[in-house]
Amino acid sequence: MGKYIIIICIVVISCACNREYSKVVKSSDVEYKLEMADKYYEKGDCDKCIPLYEEILIYFKGKKNVEQAYYRYAECHYKLGEYQLAAFYFKNFVSSYPKSALAEQAAFMAAKCYVEESPKYSLDQVSTYEAIDKMQEFANKYPESAKVEEANNTIDEMRAKLMKKDYESAYLYFRVRNYNAAAVSFQNLVEDYPDFYDLEKAYYYIVKSYKLYADNSYSDKKLERYKLSLKAYNEFVKKFPQSTYLKELNDIKGSIDNNLKNIDDEQKDDRKKERRG
Repeated sequence: MGKYIIIICIVVISCACNREYSKVVKSSDVEYKLEMADKYYEKGDCDKCIPLYEEILIYFKGKKNVEQAYYRYAECHYKLGEYQLAAFYFKNFVSSYPKSALAEQAAFMAAKCYVEESPKYSLDQVSTYEAIDKMQEFANKYPESAKVEEANNTIDEMRAKLMKKDYESAYLYFRVRNYNAAAVSFQNLVEDYPDFYDLEKAYYYIVKSYKLYADNSYSDKKLERYKLSLKAYNEFVKKFPQSTYLKELNDIKGSIDNNLKNIDDEQKDDRKKERRG
């Protein structure tokens, strides 16, 4: 019985709230609508805020300072997960009210919208690049802001996602035996991200990829490609002289040396045959 009473109470309260909101929407008193929009905002009822703020902003445009209403309007879109709309309104707020006390926070929130749109690392990362750009723009524009540390941390998080995507893409090339693409991709990774969280492994795969690429090449291409793998090996040793990968890579180096010697011997034999001919 008690459960039904609770349900009835909820229904009654809900109906009363709906009647109140309907009364607000139908009212011609815009000041009253602003007061109620702010009331709903304080309760976190964004669905009710947005239509009211829209009407208020249109009505008071050029007539009254509505900075707070505009900011809250943008924030409500953000809270509802409408990040593209929120970014548009936050950026427009900064353009419209550059001297507002809320301009800095609006600029930060605009950048944060792009962060929210950033997908998991395996998907297209256009929004991630935009998030980095917008957070950097914020840090440059407001260097004294208390939000700069958060902006920088967010940039690091976004870059880590890009690194992971590039690493996984390069490793996928390696797994499917597209060793040339793997070598180039790992090389691009270490050049683009010298702070990559596992540079040693990336350089390790560069050596292996070039070696396997050379192994699977036509005879007339092997010399050039074994030299690339040898160069990659020497760079690895220079950067990571104590690496646990060195035992395996030293074996690879021995194989490269043998292959280079065999190619050299074959070329000498060919030259001898040419002179005899």
